[in-house]
Amino acid sequence: MSDIEENSVEETEEVGASTTEERDGKEQGSAIEQKPEKKYTDADVDRIVSKRLNREREKLSKALGEGQKESELEIRERKVLERELSIEVREKLEKDKLPQSLSKLMNYSSAEGFTKSYDEITGTFKEALQIAIKPYIAGRTPRVSAGSPNIADQQIADIFKSR
Repeated sequence: MSDIEENSVEETEEVGASTTEERDGKEQGSAIEQKPEKKYTDADVDRIVSKRLNREREKLSKALGEGQKESELEIRERKVLERELSIEVREKLEKDKLPQSLSKLMNYSSAEGFTKSYDEITGTFKEALQIAIKPYIAGRTPRVSAGSPNIADQQIADIFKSR
């Protein structure tokens, strides 16, 4: 049985205890005489509802208070982890000779998330860099004529012959 169901049973038992005793007495007494069941007054209902509300408010405030304490601790731990990982990413980027601005793109929520994001971001950056540099590196290959020596070689040879 849940807490709410137990609370309602207890409250109805408190208010309705006299009515149950009266019913038992009636059943044992003469069957001809039946008194009407006792009804709850507005004051009784208000009292029951206010008790239940107060109990639920206390439970909720305790739960929220503990939750806030845990969340503050989690926030502190997360900030420490972020600082440690930001130092680690700067060292790794420097070691890999990559720009420090990539550190802004990393995931610092957990060590596993950081490692995964570091690998993906640096891999993507290196691929993009290779694609961007390729046209500048690829040039025309020099032509070498098989029959005649290169002009530069000819000039050097002429200089040494004259001496």
